[in-house]
Amino acid sequence: MKRAAVVVYHAIAHILVRDDDATIVERTFPELGRIVCKAHRIVECPTCTEEQTKAIGKDRKVLRFERDISAADVAQLVSSIAGVIREHQVDAVAFEEPSGAVERERGLRVLRALQGELVGLPVVLAPMPPDVKLPRDTHASQAVRVRAAALLGAPVEAGPMDLAEALEASVSKAPTEQPAQAPQVTETPPAPKQGPRIAGIDPGSHWVAVAIGEGSTAPLRFIAARTFEVGRKLALKTPKQVKRADGSTSTIAFRRVITDEDMDTVLAQVVTFLHEHEVDAVVVERATHFMRGAGDAPHVSGARAASLLRAQWVGGELAGALRAVRVAGEGGLPRRLVATLETASSRVWRAHVQKATKGASMKDAVRAAWGGTLPAQPGEHVIDAAGVAAWGVRGKAAPRTPREAGAAPPKKHEARHAATMARRREAGCSCEGTRHASDCPVQLAANAKRAAAAKGNQNRAKTKPAS
Repeated sequence: MKRAAVVVYHAIAHILVRDDDATIVERTFPELGRIVCKAHRIVECPTCTEEQTKAIGKDRKVLRFERDISAADVAQLVSSIAGVIREHQVDAVAFEEPSGAVERERGLRVLRALQGELVGLPVVLAPMPPDVKLPRDTHASQAVRVRAAALLGAPVEAGPMDLAEALEASVSKAPTEQPAQAPQVTETPPAPKQGPRIAGIDPGSHWVAVAIGEGSTAPLRFIAARTFEVGRKLALKTPKQVKRADGSTSTIAFRRVITDEDMDTVLAQVVTFLHEHEVDAVVVERATHFMRGAGDAPHVSGARAASLLRAQWVGGELAGALRAVRVAGEGGLPRRLVATLETASSRVWRAHVQKATKGASMKDAVRAAWGGTLPAQPGEHVIDAAGVAAWGVRGKAAPRTPREAGAAPPKKHEARHAATMARRREAGCSCEGTRHASDCPVQLAANAKRAAAAKGNQNRAKTKPAS
């Protein structure tokens, strides 16, 4: 007789194992992580607790604390869930599709870890039946039990002869972990740290990509990468028709909106991701320019300039916040999240990465800097973030030795100096230094030319009619 299990994560985790006849086991697990303040990432921070109390007294809804869930917390929960599944010889596992932005992110972390733990056992994402309604004041421990029973109830009605097959059939059309328009999450289970870790961050107007590698020099070893959405899309009341340079038209039905709350969300997600993977150094890309195509319409340049400004804002917020974030260190004392933080313009890091592989495309050059350890389809944003990280392990250039006063110029400059002096001699200059003497014919001719140009400008200003 086959057995099926349902795992529900909604603030806390709950597992229900059942066969064709009755429930075998039902267990609820404690909440993950710990409550920390957003500003300093410290448990029971006295400063933030005092500010939170003042805000409540003034009837202001200011939330200064959040739940911090580390990779070790997720691994411990997954180990407990997997132990129940193995103990009762479950044949198929359904994981309820998490709802809500925060719960979805945490739930998918648990799901990915559970799939990695239960290799060979189908662990699928299942949608919650739409007819499940719970009162708003229902406690999480009771809510997960009701949701698990409702989710496992559908396969029981489908046919009591083979519950596991019915469960797999009911979730075969479940939505994927990420929306179709969002970049794919590329993340391996946290591995033991074997050396210094560096993260490259590519801030954009719509997405923020983070690539984490291990090593102090190239090639880096890939650890994890994620792409976070910046802001949200809002539908326009009246869609706009835009004419392209080739004469075709397109419809703009949405606009991107980023508020301070959206920035706080992205910052918290990036900080959690870096802290979870024990990153030591961070390099943030500085967006400095955009390339306009020869056939681009004028409005396209305006849109790209607006995107550039937004990317600069996001990058500046990230760099400033990561410098200020403190986490609990040894003995509970606060320490900086990352030891070092640098910024690199897009031109600088691209030139450095392509210098090592002349003639190769940017994607191939970045892959070479990571020793081929990047995933097969990381996405363009992760590629840029990985390139920024590769620049961060470039090594420091040796300091230049100052040249003594009066010393002869380097040999590579001798030919250029000789050519310059030859042109001077042809023009009638007999000066030996780098500057012309006041009575030099070349200098006198240049002075007369500048004086004539200035006099001409004055005459044109006098004759110009008043507007």
